[in-house]
Amino acid sequence: MTTNNKSTNATVCRSASEPTLALYCRTATHSVHATNSQKEYLLRFAYQTGHTNLAWYIDNGNGGLTLDRPELNRLIADITDGKISAVVVASIDRISRGFNALMEWMCLLDSYGVPCYSVDSGEYDTSIVSQFYTFSQVGKRSE
Repeated sequence: MTTNNKSTNATVCRSASEPTLALYCRTATHSVHATNSQKEYLLRFAYQTGHTNLAWYIDNGNGGLTLDRPELNRLIADITDGKISAVVVASIDRISRGFNALMEWMCLLDSYGVPCYSVDSGEYDTSIVSQFYTFSQVGKRSE
């Protein structure tokens, strides 16, 4: 079944037997070209890796320093609800350009067992990132 949610520009293909791969795009400006480039890149990755059950999350005109964005918030809710098996981005800076926000994201994924793939860098080991972030926070408090 395919549904198109016009308010979020999200197309979700649901199959009860196949895990859902989340495809996340973000642009700081309202550039249709930049969004379309990311979408093509992510779609190619999804099909090359055999995924057909896809959920799109697209934030246009949103900066990358925080995690507080409408579609990213929806993605986080879907992760916490157990609807997402993995997340793919064109580049990890599409999630965040801020170190602490990016570490928060990786810790969230790690706590739900959801891998994160960057088309340009491969899979991130969220458990290592999560451990590093925890240690860095403990170290900051100790200074």
